[in-house]
Amino acid sequence: HLENMMRLSEMLMNEELVEELLEAKSKEDLLAIDKKYYQ
Repeated sequence: HLENMMRLSEMLMNEELVEELLEAKSKEDLLAIDKKYYQ
């Protein structure tokens, strides 16, 4: 749980990532964002 909270905190500090999450319209969009930032 703590690891997930740390990852969420890091994500929310990244303005570009937050903007992309707000614009995501589908599961595929979310998967693409995950791949871009975390793989």
